[in-house]
Amino acid sequence: CRVYIGMPSGILDTAFLMQRPTLITNMLDWTFAFPYLPGSLGIPQHVYCTEKKRYLAFSEMLESDDFEMQFLAHDVAERYQTSSNSPEELRDVVIEFFESHEKSQVGSYSELQERANRMRKEQGRTVLHGNFVLEFPTYSVHERCRIGTRVEGCMGAFGQAYLEANWEKDSLAES
Repeated sequence: CRVYIGMPSGILDTAFLMQRPTLITNMLDWTFAFPYLPGSLGIPQHVYCTEKKRYLAFSEMLESDDFEMQFLAHDVAERYQTSSNSPEELRDVVIEFFESHEKSQVGSYSELQERANRMRKEQGRTVLHGNFVLEFPTYSVHERCRIGTRVEGCMGAFGQAYLEANWEKDSLAES
């Protein structure tokens, strides 16, 4: 394929394996399941915090030390709920992806995209150096190295339009 466009699922690993550009939508895990190649893009789902009774701004999600919001399968659904990307968000990220590839601007990111990537990596480092345990019965050095390469090695970015619309305040907060 020329590009994989879709949600994080098993077939996404095939695109990664074959070194195909990816456009990942409705991401729940933005730290470890992130677009690998330069020019690849992703947009996360919206996260509603039941304690705060509002959608979280994306910058707030990247600054959070409650990493479990990315793993709703781990009994945190009482604290967080997610909403899928809107049709407009999907359209915007597809246009952004193909325009950057047509203009040969692959891997050329805005200041906001670079900032979000730095924050994503920092959040991943915090998790790897902390006591957060994933599903694994033993969180071995091997497992930390495998996950660490995903944190440090990914060269994609979050979609610019998504970041602009959700950085300071989630766009669904107005709905």
